[in-house]
Amino acid sequence: MQRTTSEEHITLDEYTFSICMVPGGKCFIGMLRMAKQQLDAMLSHYSKVCVASMTVHPEVETSEAAITVNPEVETSKNDAMSKFMRRLSKVVQGKPYNFERFAYAWFREAPSGGKPHYHLVLMMNGHKIRNVTNLGKQVICPEAKRFGLQVFIPKGCQGDMLTRGDQTLYDDCLYQLSYFSKVVGKEYQAKNSNNYSTTRVKHNHNQVWAGFKDTTG
Repeated sequence: MQRTTSEEHITLDEYTFSICMVPGGKCFIGMLRMAKQQLDAMLSHYSKVCVASMTVHPEVETSEAAITVNPEVETSKNDAMSKFMRRLSKVVQGKPYNFERFAYAWFREAPSGGKPHYHLVLMMNGHKIRNVTNLGKQVICPEAKRFGLQVFIPKGCQGDMLTRGDQTLYDDCLYQLSYFSKVVGKEYQAKNSNNYSTTRVKHNHNQVWAGFKDTTG
């Protein structure tokens, strides 16, 4: 069983921060930790990281009842999301973006009475991309469509340009990740399927920047 917390603050990797807690709700600890570690890993490689959030919907909507009765439907949607992310990771390594590293975290939700969807957070080299507008139009949306998915990027979305020294924005990014890690909406899970997934970008231990830590004394 996945560990959860109902506290308003959490300490992960020696850093304490506020988390988004819906009234009476809980947050998955492991889910949030994995996403945070990918953000930290990208910051260890690049002094500037573009963090962009968007929503992904299956083009053929699946009702809550269908998921409950036929969990294989949920698994198939997760397969499409996984294939889409593998394809997207490969495409952005080529021209014109030439990303050496590309991190992401996605979180699946099937709220009661709502439509199944995914929250997707991309973490990219901020020295190679200024905003996600062109990337969304030219790459993200067309590639998603190939796998029966539709991406909704907020109008005017530029992405947050996070630097190693901006602790306020860093906390804001973690707060948003904690919202996506909430338990609400993740009650319906088929066997052998996941409610989230992240890349596995490794931390650059040759970099002096070791991440934000709680101060002592």
